[in-house]
Amino acid sequence: MKKAILINVGNEILKGISLNTNLYEISKFLFSRGIIISKNVVIKDDVEELKEEITKNLGQFEIMIVTGGLGPTYDDITRKAISLALDLKLKFSSKLYSQLKPKFSKYNIIENEILKRYAYIIENAKIIDNPKGIAPGYYIQHNYTHIILLPGPPTEAIAVLENSLSKVPPEPAFCRYLRTHGIMENKIQELCGSELVKVESGLYPSIRGVDIYLQSDDRETLEHISDIIKKKIGTFIYTEELKDIEDIIGEKLREDNLTLSVAESCTGGLLGDLITGVPGSSDYFAGGLITYSNEVKINMLHVPRGIIIEKGAVSPECAYQMVKNLVNLFSTSVGISVTGIAGPTGGTKGKPIGLVYIGIALNENIRVFRYYFSGSRSEIKMKAALEALYLLNLILNGLALPENILKI
Repeated sequence: MKKAILINVGNEILKGISLNTNLYEISKFLFSRGIIISKNVVIKDDVEELKEEITKNLGQFEIMIVTGGLGPTYDDITRKAISLALDLKLKFSSKLYSQLKPKFSKYNIIENEILKRYAYIIENAKIIDNPKGIAPGYYIQHNYTHIILLPGPPTEAIAVLENSLSKVPPEPAFCRYLRTHGIMENKIQELCGSELVKVESGLYPSIRGVDIYLQSDDRETLEHISDIIKKKIGTFIYTEELKDIEDIIGEKLREDNLTLSVAESCTGGLLGDLITGVPGSSDYFAGGLITYSNEVKINMLHVPRGIIIEKGAVSPECAYQMVKNLVNLFSTSVGISVTGIAGPTGGTKGKPIGLVYIGIALNENIRVFRYYFSGSRSEIKMKAALEALYLLNLILNGLALPENILKI
């Protein structure tokens, strides 16, 4: 695989004002195309520091990607730093400025002298159009290094990067990416350790699960090791592609001509947000309700008041009624309900913080599951929303379900 360095420019990242989402998005995008980021650096808006970072890494990587600092303001210093590091001239292009004028109109930006800074180009650089914004990207071939300059916003960066990679010769990638859920990192190591050491590998845990990365110079070896690991951990692997569970669920619902609705309490709309984050989700997602209070559960989802009084809103009986009435209300073939205690307050001895009930209905078959999640309030909410999707994936695939299923 080709190796790259990613340099992110911006004080806002170092000060915690903005997340470094470009590292995640660009790494994922490159990996799917046989390129791996071996080093990531974040540099403040300082010409000399950026110039120094560029200079010391030239020739160390086949690809150098720099994000941010291509705008028109005083702190947009990437073009200048690159021109100094490579000893190339920086000059104004009236042609580029003319090409950018329609974009100013599109985004309702009034022209002034500051905007002309967008049109300063680096000598010998190829200009890469930005279909999602104003600032163009740049491609420079310097000796054996492909240098790509990208605008800062992630959607713009990916759009420009996709156009830039046509300039970089492709390379076969002998690698596998197995995404798992419901199995801990140490258990994977215990079961598959003897295989993992035979290839370049990595175990990458996150709130979504543990990703297993495998790479080898020999395709047959890679396939053999991958097959052994898949046999050992089986259904804990939910995909062998760089896809999230919400994307996978969407594909299956569309393929099976199923529709989905959700009723959320403790997740507060997070589940619906994950589902609708997938382009084209309107094909299968009908909608949802955030039934946070007891009265809304009773009045909108028609959960019997007696259940709320006797069992409580955080109970398997409530989760059952929520999803049962949800699918009738939305006329969907699939429904998910989530009710629980996200904390940091509200827990009791009988119902501790992190207790969550998830109800799933599929073609009139309703199941309720109980979970005890740990972490902060936001982590518990995310874990609950993701778990609902992983459970639905198992059900849609007709696979064995966890033992924490409850009979109502």
